[in-house]
Amino acid sequence: MNRLLDEHGRAVNLPPSGLLLSAKLAEILGLKVGDTVHVDVQEGIRPAFDTVVNGLITDFAGVGAYMDINALRRLMHEGGTVSGAHLAVDTTQWDSLLSQAKKSPRIGTFTITRDARVSFDKTTGQMMGTVQAIYFGFAVVVAFGIVYNGARIALSERSRDLATLRVVGFTRGEAATVLIGELALLTLLAIPAGLFIGSQLANLIVQISSTESVRLPLVLTPQTYATSALIVLLSSGLSFAVVSRQIHNLDLLGVLKARE
Repeated sequence: MNRLLDEHGRAVNLPPSGLLLSAKLAEILGLKVGDTVHVDVQEGIRPAFDTVVNGLITDFAGVGAYMDINALRRLMHEGGTVSGAHLAVDTTQWDSLLSQAKKSPRIGTFTITRDARVSFDKTTGQMMGTVQAIYFGFAVVVAFGIVYNGARIALSERSRDLATLRVVGFTRGEAATVLIGELALLTLLAIPAGLFIGSQLANLIVQISSTESVRLPLVLTPQTYATSALIVLLSSGLSFAVVSRQIHNLDLLGVLKARE
């Protein structure tokens, strides 16, 4: 009921001897698998011993060192001692359990994991929901601004050519299609590169923001990529709609007066 899990949520078995270190702790101490560690125990008879790092585990809260209980007992020169227990309790027996726990002088700490989990999920969910909404808003604004700015530049550079097309008989829709088609093609070609660069940037941010206390895993799902692409496409469509309306205001008279 208290298993070690890796970054993929799979159970990790402790080696029969030696230490299993948090990857963050190994990074801080400059250790790798196979290195020897000197351990000074700060309780009991305070033994000191050397042991080997037999593995690393990626965890996301705090830094820890883990050892098989039997191997630890041998090094600590102790028998079958325990310092705590994890219990699965029938919900109908909660009141009885709590009553007995209050009467026991040898129980130092009593934690209800279910309540702690619910409180953590609620607090974290509210915070992450607010942060995601802010980031989503920024993403829409930035995407629209970049695409719209590029479309305006393209329109200013090609306004004379588009006006010429209008003079020689192209309709407003056909002239707009020439410009918007080019911009749409560039946008579609840029999306895969943008998704790749964005994922690498997100990975870098997660690595930089990791601390000894908390580390966040980077989870990118197909829904993540689809949402990002959809934001760009919707922002591009809105930008193109605004720019296409400006094509209606091209200076056709100026083109007719030009000598070339």
